[in-house]
Amino acid sequence: MSHVQFGDYVMFCNSTGIQTVNLLPILQFQCKQAVIISTDHTEKGLQTQRLMNLLKKNNVSAEKIFIDTNEEKNLRDLTNKLIQQAKGYSNIIWNISGGQKIPAAALTTAFQKRITDGFIHDIVTYMEAKPPEIWYFGNDYKIHKLRTSVFMSLQDLLNLAGFETVDEDRLYPDPSEDVKAKIEIGKRAFEYFRDNELFREAFFNYMKPSELSVRSMVDIKELIKKKLNEVKPEINDLHVSKSGYEDMEQKITQIFSRLEKANNKEELKKIIAPLKLIQKPREIYDDYWNSIKKAVIDKVLRSIEQDEVKVINSPIDKQQAETLKKQINSIGGIVSYKEGLFFKKDISVFSHFKSNGILFEWMVAAAILEEVEKDNRLKDSISEIYHGVKTKNLNSNEKHDAEHDIIIVTKFGTLIIIELKTYEFSGDLVQAQEGLAYKKSGPYGTAIIIGPLLSSMIGKDSKGNKEYPHYIDGPIKSQEDTAKQNNTDYYYLDKLHDMLKKKLFI
Repeated sequence: MSHVQFGDYVMFCNSTGIQTVNLLPILQFQCKQAVIISTDHTEKGLQTQRLMNLLKKNNVSAEKIFIDTNEEKNLRDLTNKLIQQAKGYSNIIWNISGGQKIPAAALTTAFQKRITDGFIHDIVTYMEAKPPEIWYFGNDYKIHKLRTSVFMSLQDLLNLAGFETVDEDRLYPDPSEDVKAKIEIGKRAFEYFRDNELFREAFFNYMKPSELSVRSMVDIKELIKKKLNEVKPEINDLHVSKSGYEDMEQKITQIFSRLEKANNKEELKKIIAPLKLIQKPREIYDDYWNSIKKAVIDKVLRSIEQDEVKVINSPIDKQQAETLKKQINSIGGIVSYKEGLFFKKDISVFSHFKSNGILFEWMVAAAILEEVEKDNRLKDSISEIYHGVKTKNLNSNEKHDAEHDIIIVTKFGTLIIIELKTYEFSGDLVQAQEGLAYKKSGPYGTAIIIGPLLSSMIGKDSKGNKEYPHYIDGPIKSQEDTAKQNNTDYYYLDKLHDMLKKKLFI
């Protein structure tokens, strides 16, 4: 909060769609009174009422001046109306930040007339967004400015814009014990991801969709045909299990080895008697066929599994395997890997969370919090940080209108909406996030994309083209281009501090 205070001033302002330009100067200057010019539009849209409710919550008394459409467009009449309303006040701050041009001009003209009439302590103020500053001047017209710095809760900022939350995890400040535990898991996973190439490979290969899940029926049929042609069970793998038929192959071999030893007809009959079993060929066929089917199915499934879902592409040594197992276990995963190639089936659960996408959200959340804790300039610019925010229109019966992965609430009345993407996303999604940032915190709110890459993972070939590790799929490689095509900032995981400094104008 600024040390510049105007506690004995009343602020005149113009109600508008972006009410933070009125609320923040009132609170930063610690004014105790406000007079709000309200139009038909801001009355019907409840913008004026929401501003007055929030001023009351902050112990600021407020009254409104209603102006009709004709007054709103008539500079002389509106100026005179403001001068008349101002007669009861000694010191006024005229806020020209919000609303249409004519009301802003009327506020400025009223200031000038008041100065001529001897009210030499009056002030004009307006807000700038980039960088976030409040500018003001008095009767000498000498410009002063200060960085905007007002604590704003997420609920208050959303309410001012006509929204409310229905669910959220508070990350900063004062997270709950449950959230603290999730942040700790995210912190560990982020460190493993950053420092261990094998952990990264396992993370991506475990997370990305199996090729089977995205193939067409034609592709699946071709794959099965291919695998069936590769499978030929060994005769030793096939067994007849029906009672009386056990070890029949061995019995037949013994019979033929004894035939030459028969001395007479009666002895020969006795030797070949067991072959009467062959009088029921259907039973033998069914039993053999069931055995063949089971062996083929087992071999095909094993083959497909081995071909499609390796989490580590190459063999790894014992020490590497133990390190990887220990890291996955430490974040709540369950690993049964013993030796050889490392398959998806060797990891029952990758982490405490139900998917690697959710794990990634907590990894980024933990990394952002660590950057904030290390830099007091970031702390001084942030009111709150939330994860998993679901919002809806204020007082509506809808379930929710949107869900945001991470929201940073700034001390200059804007939201930084962070969308976290581990795989592919569309341009429509990017544009929708930008639209939501505008609706919920005005034109200076911002939406950004953070992807699952470190800048150190990306190299260049001899022609200057980007090169990625073998486990990075096309949809991940195209993330940055998709964001750029839609004029949205995209950041790597090791550039979070740069992102925060840029978005917080530090």
